[in-house]
Amino acid sequence: MPTATDPTSPAPHEEWVALHIPTHDGGQVQAFWLPGAQAPFLLAHGRAFDADSFQEFGRVAHEAGHGVLRINFRGYRGSTAGSRGPDARDEDVLAAGSWLRQHTGQSAIALGASMGGGAVFRAASRERDLFARLVGWSPVPIPAELAATLTMPKLVVWSAEEAMAPALQTYAEQLAEPKTLHVFPGSAHAQNLWGGPHQSVLTELVLAFARSTPSGR
Repeated sequence: MPTATDPTSPAPHEEWVALHIPTHDGGQVQAFWLPGAQAPFLLAHGRAFDADSFQEFGRVAHEAGHGVLRINFRGYRGSTAGSRGPDARDEDVLAAGSWLRQHTGQSAIALGASMGGGAVFRAASRERDLFARLVGWSPVPIPAELAATLTMPKLVVWSAEEAMAPALQTYAEQLAEPKTLHVFPGSAHAQNLWGGPHQSVLTELVLAFARSTPSGR
């Protein structure tokens, strides 16, 4: 299996390239990569999912010209925790963001769903230069003092009737500008939003948001 330092050219027929990326705390992130010329997506799954759940959306983003890196969080599939323990998922996002910066020369468009959204936003509060833009699908909120430091563009979406809706509305108000918010009808949470009737609208929202990312940022 390739390591994080191996070549990343795609296999025939645009197969995902499997990677293992070391984390700063001694863990290991299992990841899957499709190269592309446009700003790379980093896709971070929710608690009830894993990296495989982003295969279809990842291919849509790749067809739009983006590189795509899907990760499994520590404790999922082939990813392991380091010294900070199983809940330090921001370490996994930082490792993946660093890998993308090293191998593409660009900062990531980091998209996290639910638990993954919390990890993405927390990681970005620690290393803002690694992330050009943030996307949260019903992201688990991070503390207000951290949310206020996120000065890169952000897109946050959720459903009006999902259980987390009140908390997400408060969280959205705490996030620094610039930010784009979109509330869908219904109760679908996180990755279930993309799997439901709003898939085409959500896809266009995310890809339009990504298209405005400067090259090389």
